Amino acid sequence: MTALGMAVAMVVAGQFGEAWAQEEPLPTLTATPSTGLVADVTGANWTRLAAPTACPAGFNVPGVLKGQLFLIRAGGDSTTKDGNRQVAFATQIGTGPLAVDVGGNGIFTGVAPEPPGTYELVLFCTQEGNPSGYTAAFSAWLSFDATRWTITAEEPRAAGTTITMEATADGEPADEVELGTEVELTATVDPAEAAGTVEFFNSHPDLEVRESLGTDELSDGTASVTLSDLAAGEYVLTADFTSANEEEFTSSQTVAEVPLTVVAPEAESTTTTLAVAPESPVDVGAEVTMTATVDPEAATGTVQFRSGTEDLGAPVPVESGVAVLTTSELAEADHTLTASFTSAEPEAFTSSTSTPVVYTVGAPGPKVTAVDAEGNALEDNPVLADGQVVTLTAPGFGAEEDVTVTLDAESETPEQLGEEPIPADEDGTVVTEFTASGLEPGQHQLDFAGAQQTLVWQFQMEDPAGTEDGTEDGTEDGTEDGTEDGGGDDGTEGGAAEDGGADDGAAGGAAGGSGNPGSLAQTGAFLVAPLVLVGLAALSAGYAFIRRSKRDEFLTFDDPTAT
Repeated sequence: MTALGMAVAMVVAGQFGEAWAQEEPLPTLTATPSTGLVADVTGANWTRLAAPTACPAGFNVPGVLKGQLFLIRAGGDSTTKDGNRQVAFATQIGTGPLAVDVGGNGIFTGVAPEPPGTYELVLFCTQEGNPSGYTAAFSAWLSFDATRWTITAEEPRAAGTTITMEATADGEPADEVELGTEVELTATVDPAEAAGTVEFFNSHPDLEVRESLGTDELSDGTASVTLSDLAAGEYVLTADFTSANEEEFTSSQTVAEVPLTVVAPEAESTTTTLAVAPESPVDVGAEVTMTATVDPEAATGTVQFRSGTEDLGAPVPVESGVAVLTTSELAEADHTLTASFTSAEPEAFTSSTSTPVVYTVGAPGPKVTAVDAEGNALEDNPVLADGQVVTLTAPGFGAEEDVTVTLDAESETPEQLGEEPIPADEDGTVVTEFTASGLEPGQHQLDFAGAQQTLVWQFQMEDPAGTEDGTEDGTEDGTEDGTEDGGGDDGTEGGAAEDGGADDGAAGGAAGGSGNPGSLAQTGAFLVAPLVLVGLAALSAGYAFIRRSKRDEFLTFDDPTAT
């Protein structure tokens, strides 16, 4: 066998001749340790053998027990008529004499032969001055199977056993299965007459202690366990047989490890939306119902409702894709409500969190307000076009207090806007301009954080498709063509509608702008009559360009105090 190797020499009948004249029984050698795993055996420091006395007179070098150690196969020796044993088959252990101290201790550094079985260890003492002179002095018995070795003083009477195992799924050998698949582990013990139990293990080398996977009683030489709850990962499967009668059959362990990989399928993504009723603001103590809807409906788990980072009650189980929490304990404040879904089957469905909902209980507190570049007030959670400029006003801070503004603070990539916090004015109000540029379509949020409060302003970014044609083409064709062709030095007559004058210019601008009417309405943009544009052309062009941010600058804030 590989772990122990092959013997280095063979000795047949007659090598020792009449030198072996020792009557039975021989004094016994003892081993420390006396048993161990074959896999742990190396060519050195296998075990320490101890003899009870020194070699017989005339066969030992003074002060040293010196001899040769041999393995003799059980049943391979014979007895002569005078009672002396003769060697029929022997294996020399080591390449030279085994030198031990006077106390009889020596390291057994040999190797054992094939096949596994039972062998007699015999220490022959060397005759002083006669290299070919030996006498049998001490003995012990070595037994080993595919897994374990044992050295005993007496010849063992129990039959050795071997154990093999396999992993199957749906009746077929398996080394890789999907998560949740039933896997059957089967161990076969030889001889089949042996009685006892088999315990199965995950013996992966990364484990500090191997993990038991179940035990079964041996029946007709086999034992098995069925596993359906194996976690995803790598397994190294082994089995131990524990004999019910060690005097009849030995215990044993598997040598051939069985690898198994359990693979988890990719989890399906979920989305969670939150609805709150009634609409805010509500009085303190009012009953508020929060409804979370999880898609897909098949996802199971719980929803944790929160105000900011504070949990609102215990997690609520999801039933048919819905979880509901009703409470009348929301404090007087502007709350940022969310619903976080935690999947009960993370291998099948991902977890997800809803978009925050700002909800006011009691008298409304300070609120961030916004106007567009033309000074038109924006509604709550407005939809902004790429590059749109808005002016934000956040009240309620301390006089000249530093306020940090953060974009999407709860996302994986929050962005602090500006290198330094923005100082509030003497009334505790922060006023700043914000350019929404280079952001992904969808929901976003700005947090204005001071020492005592954090105000939020939510907005959405529209899909930019159609904006360029609808706005620029409409404005340029409608305004420039209408003005240049119909207006000019001719005054009123030249600007008549039939010649493409003021009315046609306005109509052209409106028609061209209809390619993206949403952006005009949301930003508060409007068309100015051509007669006014003549006087404001230079000023309008300069202002329109000064706030156009480069896409690689991402977002910009203006200092409202700059001149």
